[in-house]
Amino acid sequence: MSQGAAYYLPLPTDPETLLKHVVDALEQKETIEQTTPALFSNTSSHTEDSLPLGTPDSGIIGQCPPMLDLFKDIKKIAVTDATTLIRGESGTGKELVAKAIHNASLRKHNQIVSINCAAIPENLIESELFGHEKGAFTGATAAHDGLIKTADKGTLFLDEIGELPLEAQARLLRVLQEGEVRRVGATEYKKVSIRLIAATHRDLFDMVKKGLFREDLYYRLYVMELLLPL
Repeated sequence: MSQGAAYYLPLPTDPETLLKHVVDALEQKETIEQTTPALFSNTSSHTEDSLPLGTPDSGIIGQCPPMLDLFKDIKKIAVTDATTLIRGESGTGKELVAKAIHNASLRKHNQIVSINCAAIPENLIESELFGHEKGAFTGATAAHDGLIKTADKGTLFLDEIGELPLEAQARLLRVLQEGEVRRVGATEYKKVSIRLIAATHRDLFDMVKKGLFREDLYYRLYVMELLLPL
């Protein structure tokens, strides 16, 4: 779908259903050709120098109705500073969407810092995110600013946030609630200003019911939601 397909048809598909979708697709093509130029030319002043959505250079392409709706939602979300949750299966372009939101936001002149929570060992994730003091654990030979501090004034993208351990979830919640971060092994908090964009392919509400994800963090993430088409 992200490459411009209009429908996904499971096999086997009967001829009548196939014909119906072909006719619908042809009708939608005519509508898209009439509306696409207006959609991508109507850009607010603070996003004029960002790459237009729907073009190859933007990294996100597609002109089917679900993708056009996605582009509209990205623009609406980008002008806010709200925490955003992106839901979609692997390969649907969640990180590209996060970057598109950042590049169209007021924080675009600062960096977006991305981290895949599933790719970092559980015993290292807190140090990577929140930083650590010298001597906080074996091997911590120097103080280290975490990725949250690195993303200060910009955007933090946490991919596969469902894999974040519960203790790290609690620390992240404090960052969102109080706007401050504390290194592992430190006693003092430091102020930080980030926009959080999180992504997952998992059912976080089901994880909440199973005690695998904090309910308070769950509701903090669901300020804005984007559901990506297949």
